[in-house]
Amino acid sequence: MIRRLLAAVFPPSNVKRLVGEDHLGNKYYEMEKADGKKRRFLERSDGIKPEDYVQGMIPNQWEAWIRGRIDTPPTVMELLAREKNEKLMAIKAEELKKRDDEAQRKAYEDALIMRPVPEGETAELESKRQLGHASSHFYGPTGEQSEPSTVSGKFEPGAWKPDVKRTGAEAKQEAPEKFEPESWTPPQQQR
Repeated sequence: MIRRLLAAVFPPSNVKRLVGEDHLGNKYYEMEKADGKKRRFLERSDGIKPEDYVQGMIPNQWEAWIRGRIDTPPTVMELLAREKNEKLMAIKAEELKKRDDEAQRKAYEDALIMRPVPEGETAELESKRQLGHASSHFYGPTGEQSEPSTVSGKFEPGAWKPDVKRTGAEAKQEAPEKFEPESWTPPQQQR
């Protein structure tokens, strides 16, 4: 009831004030509410509804103004300078990508880095792999090996394989003698 009375005495200012327009034809407005706060909004030139808005559909400077991050609306010069800067950054990014691709191609040619192994070629390279090497693409089970190795932090013991099978008599000949310690008695105490 009090709200109605205040609204009758102090009618809200429903007059929207045009603040600016961007190069896309969108119009930006500001309207003061009854409580003194300002409401900022835009009318899109392409007729897209506010609920269908996706970030980046309007210039960043105008979006900052609408969200209240900046107090003054952007000028045409600021918008043109930003657009020019974005185009320049895109050109520089493309040049940087070309230089990086060239450096990577040269590193592949000089064998400084290995190319990734395409799917299906791992079986062919299984015999050529270097276990425990930093550029190894093989991290699965490695099978039986003669020497112990470590791959990706997992210890894999080697397998012992005798060279020749020995008969029982030969094995007994090579067996070490049995060690028997001397008998020991504690020393006698003197009184």
